[in-house]
Amino acid sequence: TVALQEPDGSTLACDPPHPAWDRLKAAFLGAFEGVGADLELARRLYGLVHAAGFRDVQYRTALLGVRSLDPMVDYLPATVESLRGTILTLGLLGEAELNDALAACRRHLAQPGTSFTMYTLAQVWGRTA
Repeated sequence: TVALQEPDGSTLACDPPHPAWDRLKAAFLGAFEGVGADLELARRLYGLVHAAGFRDVQYRTALLGVRSLDPMVDYLPATVESLRGTILTLGLLGEAELNDALAACRRHLAQPGTSFTMYTLAQVWGRTA
């Protein structure tokens, strides 16, 4: 089982949209791209496992929705904070812009009626013999 990030239209989509969410999402994705992470892997995983010689390969994806009252509501701001050094080093956001975006995003996520989707989960399994 593999949980991966994908930069498609459904992954990390906030409703209603908000500019601070968009800035943090761009910085989040940029930080992973900046260190060489493969953000497209979930989309390609089935083919890779099949090409590796596995038989009876199965593939399942899932997308979790998070609401303002759910425990994971701070996922993006908290994760971006943990990547602060990388984000600043890569110049994805400046210190003040990052702090402002974190505060604005958290205010937005706390509003009733706000929701977002998490990263895409991809589960692939098969047999080798």
